[in-house]
Amino acid sequence: MSTGQDRRVMETELDDRGLPEGEADKPVAGYLYFPVGQTKATSIELVYQHDKGDVTIPLTLKKK
Repeated sequence: MSTGQDRRVMETELDDRGLPEGEADKPVAGYLYFPVGQTKATSIELVYQHDKGDVTIPLTLKKK
């Protein structure tokens, strides 16, 4: 089980590796990290919005 300190260290490391906020003038690639929390849902949808329309990506959450 992780501690609050472990969580802060992980959040800092992920934040350091994240893309800057705002518009990109060329294609970018990388990992997407976001908190899921203590949800009871087994699936969620990620909606990517851009000027040519929206793309909805269904995600399945694994039960621990």
